[in-house]
Amino acid sequence: KSSKRIYRTVDLILNTSEIQIGSYEINPTKFKLYPDIIEYAAQEIIEEAKSKNLYFTIKSKYDLIWIKADFHSTFNIFYHLFDNAVKYTETGGVTVIIDKISYNKAKVSVIDTGVGISESYIQKLFTPFSQEQEGYTRKFDGVGLGLSLVKSYCDFNDFEISITSQKGRGTTIEIIITNIIEAIEIEDFHISDLI
Repeated sequence: KSSKRIYRTVDLILNTSEIQIGSYEINPTKFKLYPDIIEYAAQEIIEEAKSKNLYFTIKSKYDLIWIKADFHSTFNIFYHLFDNAVKYTETGGVTVIIDKISYNKAKVSVIDTGVGISESYIQKLFTPFSQEQEGYTRKFDGVGLGLSLVKSYCDFNDFEISITSQKGRGTTIEIIITNIIEAIEIEDFHISDLI
């Protein structure tokens, strides 16, 4: 766990530095939002969710959603969102809902039953190195870079991000994905319980 934490921290710092000096290059390609990005990112944090006895569920009305965006940054948006959702949730779990809201837009909602965020802190969420709990006595590890990276990657891809939360009752983060190329719909919501 310690070595994984160090690797994550170094990776976050390098990615943040890359953005700050303007060296990150966007490479738009065609790929599947679901399952290539959503399930792939979820699989990266499943073991952590299992170790905490949390559920992790994906609900979608679509078998496939093709979009054109930068794969690396799109993957990291959802990896960091899923990682945070699991990290800040002690009981219950995480639900991801994928839905189409117009002919070229989809919405991905990441809903957790975690500790929640105070209203006063939400406006600071995207500030690098910012955390609601600070100092050596804080309960959760991390350096406060994940969500600032998510916001930057959303901006790169012209995605929209919004956050609603209530202290002690969990958090919902919604990403509006633009540039949908094709979406194959099914009759009912498909539910995938990864745990």
